[in-house]
Amino acid sequence: MQIEKLTTTFSYNQKTVELTPNRVNRFDEFYADFKLTEIAGTAKGHRIVLTIHPKTDLVLKHLRLKMPHAFEPHETIFCNGFQSWSESREFHQKERLEKLRKVAYPMMKNYGDTHLDLVERGLGIFHSWTYSYLRSHAFKMQFIGSLSEKTGFTLIQYKPESQGVVIDKECEGMKLTHSFPILDLVILEGDDTEVFDTYFKNMDTEKPKAQPATGWTSWYNYYTNISEDIILKNLNAFAEKGAKIDLFQIDDGWQKEVGDWLNVKPNFSNGMGAVAQKIHQKGYKAGLWLAPFICEKKSAIFQNKKHWLLKDEHGKPVKAGYSSGWSGNFYALDFYESEVQDYLIKVFFKVLSEWNFDLVKLDFLYAACIVPRPNKTRGQVMNDAMQFIRHLVGDKLILGCGVPLGSAFGLVDYC
Repeated sequence: MQIEKLTTTFSYNQKTVELTPNRVNRFDEFYADFKLTEIAGTAKGHRIVLTIHPKTDLVLKHLRLKMPHAFEPHETIFCNGFQSWSESREFHQKERLEKLRKVAYPMMKNYGDTHLDLVERGLGIFHSWTYSYLRSHAFKMQFIGSLSEKTGFTLIQYKPESQGVVIDKECEGMKLTHSFPILDLVILEGDDTEVFDTYFKNMDTEKPKAQPATGWTSWYNYYTNISEDIILKNLNAFAEKGAKIDLFQIDDGWQKEVGDWLNVKPNFSNGMGAVAQKIHQKGYKAGLWLAPFICEKKSAIFQNKKHWLLKDEHGKPVKAGYSSGWSGNFYALDFYESEVQDYLIKVFFKVLSEWNFDLVKLDFLYAACIVPRPNKTRGQVMNDAMQFIRHLVGDKLILGCGVPLGSAFGLVDYC
């Protein structure tokens, strides 16, 4: 990547300007600190930091960085999906990122990035979220990685035919009244170990404290068809065989409806605390599945707490997806609604302190950030939601699921 030929355009209000690194960028409405510095580490490369200082209110439109790159014919492109379910792998240049099929679009468009206009789509265009790399041979890669998604998600796009790399920062529609560190990323070159060690060394994130673990989950054998008897039967079988696992996790199906986490199904007649106690007696840590930012249509929340639901620009509840195993459509909750936060405080206190589970598997986390707010990007919303959850869980364990990876770094124990 030819970083010496980097160009940067910033659009705000009704204007578009070019920004130049390592010089004063002053305009009538704002000035920008824009630094491009060589980076210290085992991998060679540069760090790019951009902070916007408004002099008056700004409405952000677009931030885009472009670099030329001479793609080698055999060079592969690693594309990181929008969230942790999304396909993430190295692609050959003759492949293509498949679109969501029309039959699935109404049900699944909000699972990933299909609903985002920022993404350019088509044959010969590849895109990746938060981090990505180009690999020319087995032991060499050119890497781009955002050091912080707290201010907005980072989209990296490759166009081999036009020999270009494009980096976009998600910020459209954000109203800015204060200094804003909009971009912080690295561009590195080296082998896998050199690159990722340097990347995380420069990230303001603690190393994971949780140890590698093995465990059992009810999901892949039973899906939602679980009961206290089924859970205990499997628990006793593992204990009798002396299975060397660390975690025993109850998945979806223990609650009456998705979203109503304080209402347990009658077939868990002794309650979730009693089941967790039996898991502990067998020498395992106890885990429980939750989806804190959604509710299904049949839930008491959806029926009685409409003001808890996230709304789109037309004031309609935002569909987070569809599940035939539930009551069809399920909906995103408005994380910033104070009653939603109060409810989640009660839920996590019940699960972790009263029932005494050691781990929560938290699913469909992307739902919190489907819709940005006037004063916050999707990345900021996701960070706020994850910081809140981490605070509630404390020193116990989080298995993050359906979460943008950059928003999970340093805040979940497993993913």
